[in-house]
Amino acid sequence: MSTEKSSFKKLNYRTKDGKADYCFLFAEIRRESWIAYIIYQPSYGNCSECLHSTLRMKNRNNLFVATPPQIKTLREIKKHAAEWAEFTQEYIRKGNVKSDKKTFIEGRQREMKK
Repeated sequence: MSTEKSSFKKLNYRTKDGKADYCFLFAEIRRESWIAYIIYQPSYGNCSECLHSTLRMKNRNNLFVATPPQIKTLREIKKHAAEWAEFTQEYIRKGNVKSDKKTFIEGRQREMKK
């Protein structure tokens, strides 16, 4: 993780179904936006782990939740990470959630326009 980050917050998150735990490290970047690094998440099992399918990105060796660039507050990034964890849990459970992925992305885009 780069030294250009100025603020870090850690969050453990349990999914609504109570079946999985996730851990995120939120980092503020140049006091302009936030990123959610994935410290821990459940295995994808037999599901594809490709970054596109799982809505993740990577810099160096660090995985993080794909987010719109407009996330400006810690509260927003925590909400986005929780929604991503719920999406991921459904993906792992069902194996294919293309319609859920589209709904997730469109919902985040609407939220950012508010």
